[in-house]
Amino acid sequence: PKGIEHYATPFTGGSLAASVDHANELDVIEAIALQVKEAHGIPNTLFVHPSTMSAIKLIKDGSSPV
Repeated sequence: PKGIEHYATPFTGGSLAASVDHANELDVIEAIALQVKEAHGIPNTLFVHPSTMSAIKLIKDGSSPV
């Protein structure tokens, strides 16, 4: 997206900062989307580093056997 690196606001955690127990990468993505919504924007693009994407794919739901 044109201008994203110049105009994007740094991620701060917004109203969810330090409020989610055992936050994982998906929780952070939700917090990013919330920060955009709270700034009256529409979250439509997110760049995810390949190693972060791998971590997301490996998240367990807690009901799977170890």
